[in-house]
Amino acid sequence: MDELEVHGLRFWNGILSFLVEISMLAAFCLGGLRLGSTTVSHLIGGIGIPCAVIFFWGRYMAPKSRRRIGWPWRQLIALALCGTASWLLYKAGWECWALVLAVIAALNVLMLLMLRQ
Repeated sequence: MDELEVHGLRFWNGILSFLVEISMLAAFCLGGLRLGSTTVSHLIGGIGIPCAVIFFWGRYMAPKSRRRIGWPWRQLIALALCGTASWLLYKAGWECWALVLAVIAALNVLMLLMLRQ
């Protein structure tokens, strides 16, 4: 594979990574809204969990973070977060979307590891 093809793959995989991250946050929000049995616990789950993930991602996973986790741990943590978000979607009754998120996230992380992104 020549340099131009690798550059193109990295570009499109970067876009896919961003879409997976946004989907992961939406999954944490939807799954968090279904946690607990009271309105307060639903709101805490639906707002608190995504806020905690955003804070963690911005501090340790974002490209311009000063405390960015190194390769390959960053990709493995991203996969674990996506797996957790998929599990929350599954528990919330969105089984099909949970499977879609899990498969796409796994393929994305595999490409990240192969391309050393």
